[in-house]
Amino acid sequence: MRRSHLRTGKSGQSIVMFATMLAAFMALMAIGLDVVGLYAHRRMAQAVADMAVIGGAVELTGTAGGAANATTAAQAIITANGYTLGANTGEATACINPYYVANTNTCLNPPPTSSGSSAALEVTVVYHAPTIFAMTMGHDQANVLGRAVATRRAINEYSIYARSTACNNPFGVDLSGGGGTIRGRIHSNSELGLGSGWTLDGSVTYDASRMSASPACDLADNNPAEPVNVGFQDWPINSDVRNLHNYPCKWTKDGGPLTGTVYADSTSITAGDFILSDAGAWWVDPATKLQLKPGVYCVRNGGLKATGLGNVTGNGVTFVLSGNNGSIGSPPLNAADFNLTADSSFKVPPVTGPDNQMLFFVEGNSGMKVTGSGGVWEGWIYAPNGDVEFLGGGGNTFTGAIFAQTVHLSGSGWSFQGTGPNSGFAGQLTE
Repeated sequence: MRRSHLRTGKSGQSIVMFATMLAAFMALMAIGLDVVGLYAHRRMAQAVADMAVIGGAVELTGTAGGAANATTAAQAIITANGYTLGANTGEATACINPYYVANTNTCLNPPPTSSGSSAALEVTVVYHAPTIFAMTMGHDQANVLGRAVATRRAINEYSIYARSTACNNPFGVDLSGGGGTIRGRIHSNSELGLGSGWTLDGSVTYDASRMSASPACDLADNNPAEPVNVGFQDWPINSDVRNLHNYPCKWTKDGGPLTGTVYADSTSITAGDFILSDAGAWWVDPATKLQLKPGVYCVRNGGLKATGLGNVTGNGVTFVLSGNNGSIGSPPLNAADFNLTADSSFKVPPVTGPDNQMLFFVEGNSGMKVTGSGGVWEGWIYAPNGDVEFLGGGGNTFTGAIFAQTVHLSGSGWSFQGTGPNSGFAGQLTE
């Protein structure tokens, strides 16, 4: 009997211990399930916030209409991903702020809808997740947050476009010398020569069918960039650009400002070379020849030449060289430390953005050849019938795009930001 009593006591203790351990184990499991579940809900909320802000930012245009469209697009993405909007358990509270300004307003304290400039979009998704263990403590839901900020950016802005389909030397696009950085799309319809010294931040495309032509074009790729075959691409700029010689002129080689509407191919403009180093009326100070007056400079059937000039500034200037002999290159334009910005009124229709102004239009077959180092150039260069070459330069900073039959850049220290036409817009995460 005594032994039986002892066995019964031990058995009872085991049951109590097992029940205690089971309860603790179940509690730990519930806590673990809560933690794992909340982590999964947190990742989902963040992923949806990222998708919504990227999709919505495409609609931002800097206007109230763009802000409204961005809000609609972001909300549609949130609900399309399974969220029901509301404050109850299993629902999500979304805040969409299309007027986000860093460090000044957030979705946690949304600003009035009329504030800001709709330059950035902020999206927060707060999911009211159901709980297991926390429910026993009176908390049937826990909030998890996903937040993201995005801006609208253009895709594949052109930096360089070469239309020529001829397989010869020079390449359609030839990047040689010490190199530099080019941000933007590069396309060649014929050969590609990509030197190892260049950092190419953008797509590089070409027409692979030319590589099997007779004679075959060459792909000399010594660069980490991997060119993509997209076939033949026609001019990416509007057809109206091909009539740039029909834009009103302000200055010619004959001196003072023109009166009335005169175009670059008008016979009222004396044909021949425009000698930039002459002490013409187009200089702010003809004695120093350091600053050009703003406006469109027209040359009819002649070239643009300069000798002994450096550190020239032209803020708001555009050069239009019309006719078969309209070219820059014999000898090359020695533009050491030139700082040129395109005429703000000289737009490329129908685009109206701030970075699409034409700096040089060169109609002749000889195209454009420039030497000299340093300087800052802003605007587009368009040579529809010829080649564009920047030779022996160093430290050039260029914001714009080059459109020509062939393009050759050499030298070192280049900084090239493409602003040419793009293939659309995308949202870009910033926070």
